[in-house]
Amino acid sequence: MWDLVLGGLIWVVALFVAYRVRYCKRLVSAESFREFHRGLSRAIETAQRKAPDQPPSGDDGTAFVTLSGLTVVVTFENDEGNQTIHISLSQAGQVTSHTVCSRFAFFAAAMFGDVKLELTPYYTDSGVHHLVFGLRGPAVHLQDFDSTYPRYAKNYRPMLFRHERLESKENPPKAVG
Repeated sequence: MWDLVLGGLIWVVALFVAYRVRYCKRLVSAESFREFHRGLSRAIETAQRKAPDQPPSGDDGTAFVTLSGLTVVVTFENDEGNQTIHISLSQAGQVTSHTVCSRFAFFAAAMFGDVKLELTPYYTDSGVHHLVFGLRGPAVHLQDFDSTYPRYAKNYRPMLFRHERLESKENPPKAVG
């Protein structure tokens, strides 16, 4: 009896692990990065044309979900030539993996090519990972996929995200000292 229960449990765990391995391979495949590149390029272009007070939206393409379940939201701000592109990454319906976000964050940075930029990566208690790109200049020029993917594949290194606690009415800042 116990052998049957233990055997069933081992079978369920093996199926779950096989599913997760297949999911992760699909998520970090070249096709997934191509879809991400296409969606992010479109989202950045659209965000640049939007009025600053307009929120991101799936209707206009400034927010999208990839076939692998990566949720991406983009906002843009231009203050006298200082441009800020804010990209939020999360995995729909599950805890957002630092590893997955690190790969897509590095890929997003590679899309800018050799443009001088300042990048601030952080994540919040909600698990959403944020990339804040600071650029100076008149326009953002993104590299095409065929230039970006080889750069990403050759130079990838894990990106470190700092934890940033967001303050709210339910979660006020704690006094220090």
